[in-house]
Amino acid sequence: MVYLASFFLPAVIVTRYSESIPGWGCALLALSPPFNPKAWTLSGLLLLAIGLINPMVLAYLYLRVRQKGGRLRRRIAIVALVLIPPTWIFLAIEHMAVDIGHVAWIAGLLMMLGHEAILGRRYKTC
Repeated sequence: MVYLASFFLPAVIVTRYSESIPGWGCALLALSPPFNPKAWTLSGLLLLAIGLINPMVLAYLYLRVRQKGGRLRRRIAIVALVLIPPTWIFLAIEHMAVDIGHVAWIAGLLMMLGHEAILGRRYKTC
């Protein structure tokens, strides 16, 4: 629920304009580099990596609900969590500050994927 709620909360603040962007706006922005040829810069590549996190989470949840692909789920969880630090690098480059939605997004990711990434197949669900 925390992960889902993060999309409706203010996620980042553009410090130049003192304007906040909600989580869903950040998700859309993160998917934009493939459609913008001018975005192939360091920021654009970081943004592209960040944009892969949410589709990976959807794939993870699909596999989790179907109780399939244990190894694949673990790999998805690890890669998604490894892609979190580039979000902070991107925010620093683009002069953005973290808001509550970003914190909720990270917390939701850690709660959803952390156990799978760390424990993998040893973790048994009820």
